[in-house]
Amino acid sequence: MGSAKINISLFCWGRVAKKVAPLAAALIIRGGAATAQPADTAAVRQWLSDGRARLEAGAFEEAIKITDRALNAGLTGFPLLEAEARMLRGEAAQAQGRFDLAEVSLDSAWCLVQDHAGWDHPKSAEALSDLGNYYYELGYIQTARQYHTQALVIRRRLFGDRHTETAKSYNNIANCLLSIGDYDRAIALYQEVADIREASPQMPPADLASAYNNLGSALLAAGDLPGAKKQYAQAMDLRRRTLGPDHLKTAQSHQNIGNVFAALSLQDSALRHFGEALAVYTRFYGENHPKVAAIYENMGNALAEKQAYGAAGDLQQKALRIRRQFYGPSHPDVIRSYQNIGELWMLRGDYQAALQYFRRALGLLHDQWGDYHPQVAQAQEQVGLALVNAGELQPGLNHLERALALRQALFGVDHPYVAGTAMNLGNAYWQDGQYQQARDFYRRSLEIWSAAAMGWEPEQLKAVLNISRTYLEENRPALAQQALNLAGGLPEQADSLTRAGFDRTLGEALLEQGLYQPAGRCLDDALKKLGFRPETGNEPGKASLEILLCLHGKARNYLEWARSSSDRQRADTALIWFEKAFNLLTKVQDSYLNPEARQRMTALNTGLFAGAIDACFMLADGSRGARYRRLAFAFSDRNKSIRLMEANRLQRQPAQGGTDILVSRLQQLTRKINDLEKERAIDESQLDDEDRRAIDRRLFDLQQQKADLYRNLESAGTNLLPESLFLTEDSIKIIQRSLAPDQAMMAFFTGEKAKYQFVLTGDTIAARRLDPAFPLQQAVTGMAKSLLQYPGAPSGEKPHLDSVYTAEARRLYELLFSPVAGILGGKRSLVIVPDGILGWLPFEALLTSDPETPRRYRTYPYLLSDCTISYTYSGGYWLSLKQLPVQSARPARSCLALAPDFATDPQGFAPLEHNAEEASSIARMLRGKVLKGVEATRANFLALAPNYAVLHLATHAKSNSYNGDYAYMAFSANPKDSTDESLLYVKDLYGQRWHADLAVLSACETGIGSFRPGEGVISLGRGFAQAGVRSTVNSLWSVNDARTSDLMQGFYTGLRKGLTKDDALRQAKLAYLAGNAHEAAHPFYWASYLPFGDMAPLKLPNPFPWSYLLIGILLAAGVFYLVRKLI
Repeated sequence: MGSAKINISLFCWGRVAKKVAPLAAALIIRGGAATAQPADTAAVRQWLSDGRARLEAGAFEEAIKITDRALNAGLTGFPLLEAEARMLRGEAAQAQGRFDLAEVSLDSAWCLVQDHAGWDHPKSAEALSDLGNYYYELGYIQTARQYHTQALVIRRRLFGDRHTETAKSYNNIANCLLSIGDYDRAIALYQEVADIREASPQMPPADLASAYNNLGSALLAAGDLPGAKKQYAQAMDLRRRTLGPDHLKTAQSHQNIGNVFAALSLQDSALRHFGEALAVYTRFYGENHPKVAAIYENMGNALAEKQAYGAAGDLQQKALRIRRQFYGPSHPDVIRSYQNIGELWMLRGDYQAALQYFRRALGLLHDQWGDYHPQVAQAQEQVGLALVNAGELQPGLNHLERALALRQALFGVDHPYVAGTAMNLGNAYWQDGQYQQARDFYRRSLEIWSAAAMGWEPEQLKAVLNISRTYLEENRPALAQQALNLAGGLPEQADSLTRAGFDRTLGEALLEQGLYQPAGRCLDDALKKLGFRPETGNEPGKASLEILLCLHGKARNYLEWARSSSDRQRADTALIWFEKAFNLLTKVQDSYLNPEARQRMTALNTGLFAGAIDACFMLADGSRGARYRRLAFAFSDRNKSIRLMEANRLQRQPAQGGTDILVSRLQQLTRKINDLEKERAIDESQLDDEDRRAIDRRLFDLQQQKADLYRNLESAGTNLLPESLFLTEDSIKIIQRSLAPDQAMMAFFTGEKAKYQFVLTGDTIAARRLDPAFPLQQAVTGMAKSLLQYPGAPSGEKPHLDSVYTAEARRLYELLFSPVAGILGGKRSLVIVPDGILGWLPFEALLTSDPETPRRYRTYPYLLSDCTISYTYSGGYWLSLKQLPVQSARPARSCLALAPDFATDPQGFAPLEHNAEEASSIARMLRGKVLKGVEATRANFLALAPNYAVLHLATHAKSNSYNGDYAYMAFSANPKDSTDESLLYVKDLYGQRWHADLAVLSACETGIGSFRPGEGVISLGRGFAQAGVRSTVNSLWSVNDARTSDLMQGFYTGLRKGLTKDDALRQAKLAYLAGNAHEAAHPFYWASYLPFGDMAPLKLPNPFPWSYLLIGILLAAGVFYLVRKLI
């Protein structure tokens, strides 16, 4: 519940409603129109009667012409008749969308009535009602309510409480109450209007129909679908009989009945009624009117439910465009458009795109209503759901809890809307793995829906399904099946998605109990209900995620069946179903606008990747073993670096057909968006609600521009989507051919239940499961902690830390290398593709055997001594660097080295004593530029970085284990401008477009960060890679800057000799070990630095050879002198 999808069409007494402006006090016309001849009042009255008929028939322009004719007839002596003409012209102008003319006409009519009839007159009430309807149309609900309340006072005094004229004011006030979410009072007033009109023998049937119509709209808003349907049907019957099928009010009934069918998930019936309404509305209003926009919106919602997302999106955007054009950016109808477009993106699974629209809507609603309003509760819930599904759990929970508290306060603790919010809170806790808390909320929802009136059976079933699924997550299938049995069968009202969900959940419960045949039948039934096409697959739609879960279930069922029966044929069938699932997953990801959404979808399906790998392993022991091992490696690699791969492809798009301009604009927008997101995230505690809403407004506009640019890139033929980036069997063979003869690639996949290792050489691919009993997390963290704590530990603790390091380094070597030693065959170069916890492991510091003498670190048998090691974020990324050449427009300058000064740093960083010496030395070696001290600012670095092939930063850095996007490097504070930023965040790097060959991050913690499933460890090093830098040297921990300086100078010496980057770093580390005493040779001081990316030798731009030119000039001068002397 709580969807923004119902657009209620209200009929306002006294006029047709549409659009608002501030209270008008400027143009006041007194005394009537200037004319030489007195009016023929009988003729004028006939004209006005004709004009009213034209207005009711939707001929708005004709109505305006008739009233203009009446006003030009000379009404100076008939002020009330002139006022009536002006009111009619105002109503017609408003219906046509000419709001300036409407405002002038209605204000002048009110002034005429006041001057000539006084306040306590029926015409005063009519004029006030017209002004109230005008402001209601434009969204100024409180102003409208004030006018209608004044009109009610007059009508009560003149006619009493139960008169049909008084009922008009009740109706209009009820409209206002409905708009502000006061459903109970609105329903009570609408019911009173209906009672008064039913009791009036002279009441026209069309007016009685309007009472039923508005009462139905209020009941629909309050969630009483049966009551709404009954009232709408009564209104439709009266209107058809008295007004005919082609009248605007009959069309309005079609629209509202369509809304009821949509709420009941009967989308075909809804679309039929919307189509009837649209045909009539466009005939009267044209295609670009706000009333027509409401039908576009409702049709878009219905099509979205039918999974026709392209057509739905077009209609939603068309409705938004019309509304913004007529109403401006903050009208209630515009807000509703934002919410509905957000709901559309939620259905498609692009939660980042949805979040943009929901945040914009929440900000606007808060500005209008404050914190206490049903629509604010709904918007809070929408933002919360988008955040939870986007992976931002705690902020999402905060919004959902606010929505729950607000709905309880507004509707009471037992209202179905409260149940819907409780269900969504349960879903959030389920995603966080807190299954008991999730069940508590599901049970609360179930209790509320069970106690409610008829019509909530489908929601009860959804709650039962969710309870059952929590038991499945806890591996308690018997309890899961028992929960399903409590559902008592499928209610008739349940839609196909819910029915399929029931079958899937039952199938999974049976699967977990080893009942594979009945489990398979349940999953087949689910796919059939979802309309799955096994031969061709399905296009992305509302059911895509449920189909994906069913396909995964089918694959798992065959896989477990194969495992229990040792049946290769079933394993092969499992793999076929896994591939069907991957085909659908790719289609779904391709339909998303945001790379973040594609990465999130990969993260949510990690189990799918693990299952496919497992199936390949079961099939890899036959004659086609190499093929299955390659396929397993492809599945493993697909789970890594999606955003990095897309950014890498985008960075290197050819500058043709305007694509380069689009990419540059995209980078500029990304920088602006990241700046705002960073401001909101980092300064959260310092921002008040208004500040946050202001940031959200700016973000929304920028994100819309970015979405348009992505569409333009698609139109230009730029293929950035995942399918073009994934490894295939053929591309894996290319990786193997690209490996040097003495080189191998070692890749890992860490699933929830199993961990896998792959080794690729030029002619071999091997794959194995790591020992499931090995405590990998404990070993890696134990080794890392012992290394980090060693230098500062008291002397008495160092033997213990050394023993921990030695034990874990040996255990990890035996786990990861000894079993594949024969495959590696003594190869001297190794490319590591880490995953999960292995992203924090310095492989070079592993020990190939036990040390002969403890703590004589210079003599330890490090893996560093046996081979050169480099790292890459994925096999596909490594291959892309091989295949995508260094940019033809390479940076013109060689090296930019920075050494910030922290002597008086406001951030509190400790001074670095040797970084200036390090940076200066490296700049001299590479004939580059150095920025030291106050020159080494963030702004200077960002301005100069695109021009250099090598970037060397000798500075402080800080990782962020919770959100890697906010890891940062520190620069010198700008002494001339204290507002200048001095921290460079990973998020800042996403908007850069550099072509550097190498970035050396000679700072602490540039290689660690938060692990993001589907992407990897988000760190500063990865940020530089996403900015387009081909290779980086990252650090896992903070190292003494004097020792770092020595190591870095050795590294650059190797680069100048033409060594590959990984070999240059290895030689520098070996030289460091040889030149330092045992304590100083501890791995803490050298193992922190890891080379990532393209390890090809460094190719620096050739500076102009001034020295050679000078020598040539001197030689030429000497020769000239000798020749002259001989002559």
